[in-house]
Amino acid sequence: MIKKALIFTFICFTFFACHAPKGYTDYSAPLRTDNLQKITITFSTESKKSIVISDQTEMEEFIIAINHSTVNGPWKGAGWDKITLVYDHGQKEFNTNGKVFGQGGSGTFYDLDEKYHHYWE
Repeated sequence: MIKKALIFTFICFTFFACHAPKGYTDYSAPLRTDNLQKITITFSTESKKSIVISDQTEMEEFIIAINHSTVNGPWKGAGWDKITLVYDHGQKEFNTNGKVFGQGGSGTFYDLDEKYHHYWE
């Protein structure tokens, strides 16, 4: 009887420990690409340099990468760079340091796909 209970406990722990990592869409509605006009990355340096992504394919890839980002953990920051998604009807802004991004200056942050790290080099 004890053996069956230990096996059952082991199976339960294994099942609950093997779940997929939490991601952006587990905590927020997936971002959409329809009506997306451009993506602007603004750096918090004195020059306030900006990069604009307006190619439809690049924007869609960027949004897909954000939607599939996994949780990095809690962050607390000061001066963050900005990623702004500009839609026909408004905009959505994220704070980033080039490696992680989040919806505010602190809180839960997500991994930014390494494919986009070159913007911060």
